[in-house]
Amino acid sequence: MNDRELTLFDKAIIFSIPFTLILSVILFFVTKNNNAEIKSLVIGATVSIVLNYGNYKLTFKIQRENVTKLKLFVPLSYVIRFVILGAIIFVACFFADYNVIYIIFGVLEYPVFLIIMGLLESRGGAKND
Repeated sequence: MNDRELTLFDKAIIFSIPFTLILSVILFFVTKNNNAEIKSLVIGATVSIVLNYGNYKLTFKIQRENVTKLKLFVPLSYVIRFVILGAIIFVACFFADYNVIYIIFGVLEYPVFLIIMGLLESRGGAKND
């Protein structure tokens, strides 16, 4: 095992994945086996985690290699992420197999956990100092 400390992004993933799975099981029983909500939630959460965590890792990799490339990469990465998210939501609007509200909820799940973990970490850090 690696001895590195978990970052805020790692902690948010650790909490958001089980939350998504538990919420999917609850939706399975509440919606009487309607898979559109479950698929939509899982797709939204997965895309959000992959895009945000990938952006985090790539940003730090580029920052270590060449700081001047970072000025071009950051705005470009936001555009690419929003285009991908927009395309997924656009496709979900036209297919009955997906529910747009649950995709949006899944997409927002990881950033909400990231904010909560950041607030808890900053609050805990203020107590220790």
